[in-house]
Amino acid sequence: MDSGEEAPWAAHQPMPLGETERACFREARARIRALPAPDPRAVACAILTDHGQIVVALNTDHAQDWKDLCAESGALAEALRSDPGAVPVFSVAVDCNDLVVTPCDHCIDLLAEYAPEVRIAVPDPGPAGTGLRVTTLPALMAARAERQHSLPLGVILAGGRATRMGGGDKMLHPLGGQRLVDHVIDRLRPQVGALVVNANGNPSRLAAMELPVIADSMPDRPGPLAGVLAGLDYAAAHGVDFVLSVAGDTPFLPADLVARLQMAAGPTGLAIAASPDAQGQIRQHPTIGLWPVVLREALRAALSEGQHRMTDWTAAHGAGLALFEPGPPDPFFNINTPDDLTRAEALLRG
Repeated sequence: MDSGEEAPWAAHQPMPLGETERACFREARARIRALPAPDPRAVACAILTDHGQIVVALNTDHAQDWKDLCAESGALAEALRSDPGAVPVFSVAVDCNDLVVTPCDHCIDLLAEYAPEVRIAVPDPGPAGTGLRVTTLPALMAARAERQHSLPLGVILAGGRATRMGGGDKMLHPLGGQRLVDHVIDRLRPQVGALVVNANGNPSRLAAMELPVIADSMPDRPGPLAGVLAGLDYAAAHGVDFVLSVAGDTPFLPADLVARLQMAAGPTGLAIAASPDAQGQIRQHPTIGLWPVVLREALRAALSEGQHRMTDWTAAHGAGLALFEPGPPDPFFNINTPDDLTRAEALLRG
């Protein structure tokens, strides 16, 4: 953030920041900026102890040692190791965009065990997404408990044109003695409070599914973000705080999809699924995500301005990544062609 040294601290802070705490942010940011090349996964965390020591850790330095590439847990461990008599009193983590990020659930549990009185910098969920506030560990744990006990609305995204399958409703193709979408429904029902289908055109063709059908509210089928927005509007009208979106052509979705997304959620509750590809590179699956209803107007504005790329929008709004193992079968294998359908049949038999 090149606009000024103190820009991330401009938002209202109910708990005042001391100069040493501000130094923590600057140390973490400097560690990120010292990278020889930009790394979109990079997070640096700075821990301040009651002895005035600042310890900084960067996740990419420990990619082979820390399975989850967790900067916060690394900084906490290094702080306790370097000064066993000190108590961590403040923590701030910064990503490659100079934005403050919230500790993951694993780190919240570690802090509860080793630093229960710690103050924690978290993003301020304002329109700009670049503000900051300071909170306490009990407040974070309470927010996590509330998030984890609310069942989202499940939205099956099926608003595309399915051109590679010859058009029509690809999710109605037979697979393993059922329709493709039946496999999606079976995996989702235990994880959500209700299910709807996002599809355009005459909804009567989907009557056999016995699910509400909601169309895009934006014209010209601008893509899956429009389907997410339709789900968020439906959820808001029915008093639901979160939407789980999935693609209608993903028959092998994880049984713990919602729980894992909730654990990985960013400061507003936004999270998307990810998994390593055959080369070990982390691949995001933005159609598979947990979306907070509070962001629906921001999403509507972005679509109205022509912003249709899902990963750009989720990154700009602090989405957490829930990392899943690649299988077999790949939990996010999606069916785009007749050959994919044949592969899915083989996977079901296997």
